[in-house]
Amino acid sequence: MPHASLVPIITWWIEGTFTDKVTGKMTKLGPSIDVGAIEAEKLTDELIVPMGELKVAIRLPEELQSAERLKLDFSNGAFVLVDP
Repeated sequence: MPHASLVPIITWWIEGTFTDKVTGKMTKLGPSIDVGAIEAEKLTDELIVPMGELKVAIRLPEELQSAERLKLDFSNGAFVLVDP
């Protein structure tokens, strides 16, 4: 297993912007989800979800990470909102 130390990660974006370095034109991007892998040492405040023998990291948008009223958890195979 060449990349056994990598953790699958899902990154959820609410919105963002992209700036073309040549023209300086800014483009607004809508919501999206990125899927990839990250080294376990680089995990910070991601939600770690066990899926059988595999653990998957989910990175919430910054807007939701700082929202004190919102807390996500993973229970019985589903994401749930819970009170802080």
